[in-house]
Amino acid sequence: FGITGTLVYRFDGVGNLDVEYDQKWNAEFSWWYRELGMAFSLVADCDHLRWDRKATWSSYPRGHIGRAGGLAQRYRNPAGPAEVPVDPQWPWFLDEMNGTADFRSTKYRVLHAALTLSNRSGVLLDSDGSQHVRAVFDGTAGLRMVVNEISGIGFEGFLTRVFPSEVFLMRSGDRFSGRVRLALGELESAVDDEPVEVLPPPDFRLVPNGTGSFRMRLGPQLHLQPQVVRSTNLIDWSLATNAYFLDGEGIEVPVPEGDSGSHEFYRVKP
Repeated sequence: FGITGTLVYRFDGVGNLDVEYDQKWNAEFSWWYRELGMAFSLVADCDHLRWDRKATWSSYPRGHIGRAGGLAQRYRNPAGPAEVPVDPQWPWFLDEMNGTADFRSTKYRVLHAALTLSNRSGVLLDSDGSQHVRAVFDGTAGLRMVVNEISGIGFEGFLTRVFPSEVFLMRSGDRFSGRVRLALGELESAVDDEPVEVLPPPDFRLVPNGTGSFRMRLGPQLHLQPQVVRSTNLIDWSLATNAYFLDGEGIEVPVPEGDSGSHEFYRVKP
């Protein structure tokens, strides 16, 4: 396919594998690529992805697919993928398409990564923060651990204009190389090794109270007393003095019944 070079596998006899590759693209045509690295086939039951990486930020929202480290499982339900489409009652990072978004997303600049069985044994990657890892699962090729030296945005029209530095072109004569260090083993337990807890969606209701106004109620239990602000134009906001906190169980805001066509907006700030 127009590629020449070397590919060296080194096995040490105790479960460690060191792979080095140095390749040259010799074809006469050029092509755009999204990622460049190696893919390793694993048994399909390795459905737990763990990682820690050189993150851009020191803190991330709960369940963020770009968080510095953690555990991502292939399915929301350990029993397997959902078969019947339903209205989602879960956060976006647990949406499934051949695995959850959290499981399939690229983990950039990893120091360590592992695809393991539920008993924590599997394939471990030792890196230096320069490589990027993602798990790929489909019905034909099975499960693969992809270890990339380069990982970009592909050639989607909008993003290539916004992030031109993340677009890569392979030209005839270009070389690419890398080294991947893998091991078979069992991970030690970690304090933060539990899946991200999926919190129930808030209970939000607008109920007529029989006195010419409505009552909004937001739950479940509030761990901190938030601030409720109101607006009529989504630009200018002021404190909603008509908000009541129900002993930590939620918020109620009596809303006067306005003229036809009028609007009033509320939001809750931590």
